[in-house]
Amino acid sequence: MGISKSVVATAAFALGASLTYAQEGTATGTFTVKGRPAKLAYAYATVEPDAPNVVRVTLSDIKLTPAQLNFPFGLQAATKAGQVHAVVAEIDATKKVVNTMLYDQAFAMDLVSSAGISNKFEGTIDKNAVTGKLFRSGPGEENKTPYDFSVTFNAPIKRK
Repeated sequence: MGISKSVVATAAFALGASLTYAQEGTATGTFTVKGRPAKLAYAYATVEPDAPNVVRVTLSDIKLTPAQLNFPFGLQAATKAGQVHAVVAEIDATKKVVNTMLYDQAFAMDLVSSAGISNKFEGTIDKNAVTGKLFRSGPGEENKTPYDFSVTFNAPIKRK
């Protein structure tokens, strides 16, 4: 019993698409939770077909897999295991941060969703890349857990 050539070709195409999708950019900055800073070094930017005017920027201390990036909540398992520290921001065409998801084991939950005017983006967004700085205007707190972030980044935009 063998695998058909079409199944192999389809799998190879899907793998190639995922690997292309996962191209990372660079980040420099920190995400501090409970006084413990994590150095963020990787930046990824994606645009979903159903929200073409919103760029999702993922900033992480480790290189992420395509599976972790393909699903908006793909970092939950790695967060629970203490393997990743990440800030994910959704930025609209006016450069407003419309949602921010924070991933750190110290929060003792899968993620913290943080919206509001305290999360800021300054930079540029074009059809190919997003470059700038994502930061808080002041430290935040979630369930008595203090946090803060400030990260400069450059990431190519991948569209699904």
